[in-house]
Amino acid sequence: MRVPDAIHPATFIFLVAVTLSWTTTSVLANDATACVSAKSPDTKITVCGRAIRSGIVHGQNLAILYNHRCHAYYEIADYDSALDDCNAAVRLLPGNAAVLGGRGAVYLGKRDHDRALRDIMEAIRLDPKQLNAHNNLSLAYALKGDFERAIEIANEIIRLHPRYAYAYKNRGLALEGLGRLDEALSDFRLAVRLEPAVLDAREGIRRIEQRQSGIATTAVTGAATPAVVPTAAMPQEFDNCFGRHESAAKLKACADLITSGKLHGRELALAYGERGSIYSQVRNFDAAIAEFNEALKLERGIAELFHHRAAALLQSGAHQSAINDLNEAIKLNPRDAQAFFNRGVAKLNAGNTVGGNADIAEAKRLNPQLTN
Repeated sequence: MRVPDAIHPATFIFLVAVTLSWTTTSVLANDATACVSAKSPDTKITVCGRAIRSGIVHGQNLAILYNHRCHAYYEIADYDSALDDCNAAVRLLPGNAAVLGGRGAVYLGKRDHDRALRDIMEAIRLDPKQLNAHNNLSLAYALKGDFERAIEIANEIIRLHPRYAYAYKNRGLALEGLGRLDEALSDFRLAVRLEPAVLDAREGIRRIEQRQSGIATTAVTGAATPAVVPTAAMPQEFDNCFGRHESAAKLKACADLITSGKLHGRELALAYGERGSIYSQVRNFDAAIAEFNEALKLERGIAELFHHRAAALLQSGAHQSAINDLNEAIKLNPRDAQAFFNRGVAKLNAGNTVGGNADIAEAKRLNPQLTN
């Protein structure tokens, strides 16, 4: 068996150098600062490009600009452009763990597993404490088909960092590749509980649940790709809604996906939920709540939907409604420390000091690392 080919590119954790020192003009300094700090890949590509083309930046600073633009191209899955920029960064900083790890991530996106492993292992040799590099090493072995090695690395990451969602996701992929579906499903579910945005883990849950319910019945033999029931939408349409893109583009993509008629049930609920999350990010909480309402009409078995609607309700001052949603989230996942913590905050805001403090204490019992 192999892991599915359509692993979401945003899964790959990217390594980015961030140290900058500028002595040039204020305009260039602004572009360079925006190159490092911009969240939107399109904005990053534009401002990094201007700074690179200026001809004024050299050496380490130029490498950092190339590294950040490589990151931006990577996030929109333009792996050829990303590789050109990462190659330029490596030529300028050949012994830098961050730029080598970044190029390794791009090679993973291109499914060039051998080159990915070479760069990632060199990044780890240069900086053994790079958690993201170790995580990408596990993913590279899983994609290459060396599932036992992928699991071994993921186990060590989890031992040291038990709340690192991507390690559970990678271990789930490797376990799925070995056909150990119950264990894989458990890891995917834990990854989503720790980090709801891990789309590969959500897709892993869907794949395995469908296979276990008899929807995917094609036999798998030898090294062939396992029978994976694809999302009802086209992969690119799904990626445009759930991937790392600008808010406006994601809103349009999710709207197109929702109205396409290609999604139903749980998948349609997740699309509404994704659009609700986008509205929350841009602080349009009324719109966010409306989207989560639609999602929960379709699917009431996803704790994260209640949790995210509760967050929007809290921001809107609807404390009791937020408490009601967090009650539902906790019923679905009684070990969700963050849900207890948020319910505690909601109760405190509603004037229930005793109940609020009790929930926050329970949250910290479940997760001693949780902070105010």
